[in-house]
Amino acid sequence: MRLLIVLLAAIGLTAPVAQSSDASTGRQAVLATIHALDTALVAKDAAALGALLEPDFVGTVPSGVALARNAYIAFHTRANEGLVAIEPAAGTEPTVRLLDGRFAVVNRRVAVRRADSAGKVEAFEVQRIEVLHLDEGRWRMVAGQGTRVQH
Repeated sequence: MRLLIVLLAAIGLTAPVAQSSDASTGRQAVLATIHALDTALVAKDAAALGALLEPDFVGTVPSGVALARNAYIAFHTRANEGLVAIEPAAGTEPTVRLLDGRFAVVNRRVAVRRADSAGKVEAFEVQRIEVLHLDEGRWRMVAGQGTRVQH
């Protein structure tokens, strides 16, 4: 990863954040967007998800299925199935990397509760990676992937 960042910097695609206060403000804005995503997923709010996801968004769910934006929204807004809670996993803190002031990568672990089609709720942890793009002053999701943590 370090080599990739060095190569991107060499060709001018990334630059270090100039001020730590800028980095802190950017980190807070990115985390606010991630929180809004989690809230929209649990609420099954298609309009909020649509506002948060870039048109070419691709999301991969823990089963390994990759979904384009509209399919991802449909998957997460099924009336009687899906996420009922998303919280940071105990003892974890998300890692936020700001790249060139326009992109962010977030690595985090979350504890989720998910209801199946029969209404049975299952709890488990998911390791997440989120990629965001700063678009007209708003952070929007470009991609996300979750991997179920095996204990």
